[in-house]
Amino acid sequence: GVELDPCTRGPLVDQNMHTLVPGVFACGNSVHVHDLVDYVSESGRTAGKAAAKWIHERNTRELLPLRHSSDFLYHVPQYLDSADKDSCILYFRSKKTIANAVRLFAEAEGCKLQIEEFGGLRPSEMERVEVNLANKNSLDYVLTLEVQNDA
Repeated sequence: GVELDPCTRGPLVDQNMHTLVPGVFACGNSVHVHDLVDYVSESGRTAGKAAAKWIHERNTRELLPLRHSSDFLYHVPQYLDSADKDSCILYFRSKKTIANAVRLFAEAEGCKLQIEEFGGLRPSEMERVEVNLANKNSLDYVLTLEVQNDA
């Protein structure tokens, strides 16, 4: 009964690795294929801490989809829990090779938040960034990539 992402073939999750089924958590390569074992362990810690918290609090969640432009193959998490606005780890792969410098943005309600800058992107390489979402009015973000043309 856990809904799967057609691109990753793993469960849809929020920033706490909580699936869309309340109380069911997923992590590691069952969510998507990681490039480094360190990231597998990192997602396990995130899921474990969140599951322990869930057992004691069982708060209601308000899940908002984290969408992306056509430049992305996929991103994880696919949802953000609006009750947890601190920061989250974002994993993604670009859809195509981009040799130029690239900026990653999150856009919501006409506001653009620059997250990270990359020297280039390849679909074969998973990217990992920490996104600080504290004090943002909306978590209804669309992820975009902009190629810098600093020729």
